Amino acid sequence: MTRVARQLISIVMATYDRAALLPRAIDSVLAQDYPAWELIVVDDGSRDQTLSVLAGYRDPRVIVVRHEKNRGVTASKNTGFDHMRGEWFTVLDSDDEIVPDALSTMLAIADAHPDVDAVSCNCRDATTGLLCGSGLEHDGYVDLATLARLTGEHWGITRHSLLGSRRFDERIPGLEGVLWLKVSVKARRYYVHRALRIYHSEGQDRVSVRNEDRDRRLAMYAALAEDDEYLTLLERLDRERYATVVYFICLACVVAGRRGESWRFWRRYEGPRKRGVFLFASCALGPRWVKAAYAVRDAVVRGR
Repeated sequence: MTRVARQLISIVMATYDRAALLPRAIDSVLAQDYPAWELIVVDDGSRDQTLSVLAGYRDPRVIVVRHEKNRGVTASKNTGFDHMRGEWFTVLDSDDEIVPDALSTMLAIADAHPDVDAVSCNCRDATTGLLCGSGLEHDGYVDLATLARLTGEHWGITRHSLLGSRRFDERIPGLEGVLWLKVSVKARRYYVHRALRIYHSEGQDRVSVRNEDRDRRLAMYAALAEDDEYLTLLERLDRERYATVVYFICLACVVAGRRGESWRFWRRYEGPRKRGVFLFASCALGPRWVKAAYAVRDAVVRGR
């Protein structure tokens, strides 16, 4: 057995009410040509037939952990992290799949480059057939600044030691990149320009202007205001994205009634002038102004 074949890969899969889609994801792991893996499926209190589907898998490498109550996707992934035993780990969404040589391909890269402790690859959109990760076009090492500017869907494996005790902030479930950027600070990363994960988005509601969605997002950014480590990293690596994040944090602090913080983040904002003027008005006039401004914008959008 080669050195690569002795390395255990932990795969964390959080799921909720996806009994119809879950077998596709699990079966793609079972079909791997590399056998040393464990699949930790965290059922987040599903109400459908998820548990029955999971009971049909007898492979001891498939480990099921259940939340009695629904706690959210980031809490489920954190639970999965707590159960990992592998030298390497990855996260796979329960409606996606990986190609049969996904794990062996990435471990071969790590074996050929002993200094590497994170391997990334691209993803393919199941609907369009196109690559859905942008920013990299060739195999090779990837520095942190380049990684911070990538867009779209990428995937990969990371040494467990880089994660350590870090976990997702469960208050910001839509901003998982916050954790991954922190994990990547000390990583020596290599990218292989292949689509090893198939990304499924059929039926997903990608665009919404509902007030409850906006309020939830603003609440996430209000929590992100406390994460100085991430904001310092982002400011250094990607000033454009940093400006966008600071913009939403400032608005979130206004809506949350955190007046002092809103002014502090307004002073940190260095994006487009038009947005800066809107932020100044928001800080000065308060949450009612922000909500009224969004209500007007929504009315315009609906009228188009």
